[in-house]
Amino acid sequence: MIYYIKFTAHKSRRHAVLYGTITTAAALAVVLIVCRASVAQTLIRVLNIDGSKYDFFMKDMEVSGPYARFETSNGDFYIVTDETDTFIVTDGNGTKLTPVSSELKNNGAYADYRFDVPSVGRLALQVQESMGLLNINNFNLFIGRAATGDIAVLDLRYKTVDLYQYVARVGFRGIERFASNRGYIWSRALPLALSNFLLGSGPDTFAVAFPQHDILGKVQSFGDPYMLVDKAHNFYIQTGVTTGLFSLAALLFIFIRYIAGCLKSLLSRKMRDLPQFALLLGLFAGICGYLVCSMSTDSTVSVAPLFWAALGMGFGVKTQYDEAYKNK
Repeated sequence: MIYYIKFTAHKSRRHAVLYGTITTAAALAVVLIVCRASVAQTLIRVLNIDGSKYDFFMKDMEVSGPYARFETSNGDFYIVTDETDTFIVTDGNGTKLTPVSSELKNNGAYADYRFDVPSVGRLALQVQESMGLLNINNFNLFIGRAATGDIAVLDLRYKTVDLYQYVARVGFRGIERFASNRGYIWSRALPLALSNFLLGSGPDTFAVAFPQHDILGKVQSFGDPYMLVDKAHNFYIQTGVTTGLFSLAALLFIFIRYIAGCLKSLLSRKMRDLPQFALLLGLFAGICGYLVCSMSTDSTVSVAPLFWAALGMGFGVKTQYDEAYKNK
């Protein structure tokens, strides 16, 4: 059975928009259901949900007592300590490797050893007393030998880091590389917003608040243990962490009020003044686009002033548009 919809002059535009939206949504739902497998694979590939776009050389590492295991894309190797040697390099089978070269540098301040690790590559190990700098295929890691003889991982200030210290996280388990590693950052940043919900950690202090000591998580997600995470890559999360959830709520109130008011004006008013209507619609589209993009980007000094100027103009144009309608 076919139904014909007859629009009156007063309601034709609103009904056309309503039925057009419903029809488009229904058609999109049908396409998604029919092609759900292809859509899922496309999203996984485009958004990098499984992290397949990035195959880092260093995949994982594990430290237990005097043993440190390093898992690379080409194979494994170990660094161990004993009573006679500060550091010993072995291959994946535990066979001790002999340095292909060794020399003292900087007037004997440290020793520079080079190893050829089978199937892995050339490894450089610079040792100064009980500390060492490991370098292999652009992967760098500071290690040390504790008084107990255990291997310790060090940060950039040569402080011991507990690889297995608890780090609060929310969601994104197994998909930390989602959206160019944003899954990792967001999973660690969301708990920060909850723990600093009143006043936040302070403006532009995200790098200080973020758990930079999560070396193991950074190796697994970035392939770099010393990656400095200084931005949330999400404007809303960044605001919640640095200035608090009350600040975020106030910000969202402004955005929601503008969006709801514009939608009401665009859908419930007759289009009497085409230039003014086009200006209102253009500003609305641009502001909404920026707000959507802000879910995966940060507020930058080169773009943010333009956005806030456009938002202020949007409120002004909307007010004029509504007043013009009331006066006619």
